[in-house]
Amino acid sequence: MRNALLPGTARDEREVLPWTTFTQPEVARMGLSEDEAQKAGIAYDVHRVPFDEVDRAVCDAETEGFAKVLTRKGSGRILGAAIVHDRAGELISELTLAKRHGVPLGKLASLIHVYPTLADVHGMMADAYSLGRLRRFKPLLARIFAWWR
Repeated sequence: MRNALLPGTARDEREVLPWTTFTQPEVARMGLSEDEAQKAGIAYDVHRVPFDEVDRAVCDAETEGFAKVLTRKGSGRILGAAIVHDRAGELISELTLAKRHGVPLGKLASLIHVYPTLADVHGMMADAYSLGRLRRFKPLLARIFAWWR
């Protein structure tokens, strides 16, 4: 609408446009799906956390579902996200904001979430991403610490 009235003032934001299907559980998504990334020939990593590992979901007996983020292979650049949970529509916004402003997934690991909340799932995905990056350096770190001893 903004571009119709003032041409060129708003950028195309379809890749960060979130949507939610209000089913039971809800399904929320933004950015690329795995199929879309494959068709586009984009290499990606998947970071997935089931809600039965999120303390607030366990406390509320709402453990059905998962959250997953696709990042560009070898980097934390967010390509897309999908969440299946009773509160998916409320949870997709943090990932949409991160993608919109180029905040890599690893930076979400340093964000402090109120505990216990469902939003902790974002930090858990970011932690999984960070641990995966550390595993790549494990042989190098082992050599360094062996030398240091």
